[in-house]
Amino acid sequence: MKNSQMSEEPICVLKVELDGGENIQHIKVYEGQLPEDIVEEFGQKFNLSERAKYRLLDQINDQINA
Repeated sequence: MKNSQMSEEPICVLKVELDGGENIQHIKVYEGQLPEDIVEEFGQKFNLSERAKYRLLDQINDQINA
């Protein structure tokens, strides 16, 4: 019997357009990850405002809970 299998598929993929749509990034959330941590790291990497991070987190939570 195989070990317990962890899903390699993300539970949420969010397409994010930066710089007016010229730079497109994807945020992937996997089972067991905290969306807050992922958004904070993404926000720091791309210098997002607190408001932008809040909106991203809201969108991720909407997708996860849909």
